[in-house]
Amino acid sequence: MVRADEDASGPAPLQEAGCPGVDRLPRVVVHLGGFSRTDVLWASRQGGVHLLDGHQLQRWADGTILDDRGLPG
Repeated sequence: MVRADEDASGPAPLQEAGCPGVDRLPRVVVHLGGFSRTDVLWASRQGGVHLLDGHQLQRWADGTILDDRGLPG
């Protein structure tokens, strides 16, 4: 069943997904485009899941440190 807050179409803004999981290892999901609202909501419920979209990947490739995403450089 789809929740009402997951019905919105279009890309969702990326947010910090929470603390690392029990094993303290971050998990990174990469997408060259963008993530849907459903993807972002799923990741926010997992703990330790970080979503990196195409824009953030390009910033990283250009040398930007992604500390603001909770990923150590």
